Amino acid sequence: MRATLDVLIMEDDPAIRLALAHALKNQGVEVRTCCSLESALEAIRDHSFDVILADLRMRGQECSDGLELLKVVRKVSPDTRVIIMTAYGSHEVEAEVNKHGGTYWAKSRQLDELLGSVMATSPRST
Repeated sequence: MRATLDVLIMEDDPAIRLALAHALKNQGVEVRTCCSLESALEAIRDHSFDVILADLRMRGQECSDGLELLKVVRKVSPDTRVIIMTAYGSHEVEAEVNKHGGTYWAKSRQLDELLGSVMATSPRST
């Protein structure tokens, strides 16, 4: 069994992406980052993650990229925990994320809460 968590972060805002990666690495987590839906999809085809942190909306995209990623992950890696992060939340978005087995996370919440939630995930055995 693997002792460390393996996390993918899909976030287009470099400051948020780097802050999350840095905070998780300080907790001993293996972290891979990407800034587009395409690169995230490539990463999940190549690797199995314990947790995926995905931004709901990516700059320049009309669709909800995090939700699209969640749907793909459910098909290819149903045991992976997916946390959809958004600053554009609504009850409808939260219901849609929950419907597809994801965890909804408003970016207005404290970073420590998000880190605690990620760290509460057990690493999967390989």
